[in-house]
Amino acid sequence: MKMETVKQTVTVNGMSCNGCANHVQRAFETIPAVQSVDVSLDEKKVNVVANQTVKLKEFQEALAGTNYSAVTIL
Repeated sequence: MKMETVKQTVTVNGMSCNGCANHVQRAFETIPAVQSVDVSLDEKKVNVVANQTVKLKEFQEALAGTNYSAVTIL
């Protein structure tokens, strides 16, 4: 049985360098449902593939204690 995937794009504020992008990527990868993360530093967006819909609050909690904030899911 093929597992369904959900693609989401999250706007993240506070990223200004590749180190920032890597930090956000690692934070989002800690969310259990997340399968892959692709950060676009120029667009301040993160494309996520997950095995279920991830709520904005989960993205925000993954970034808690950092200088980054998940603002919206597009």
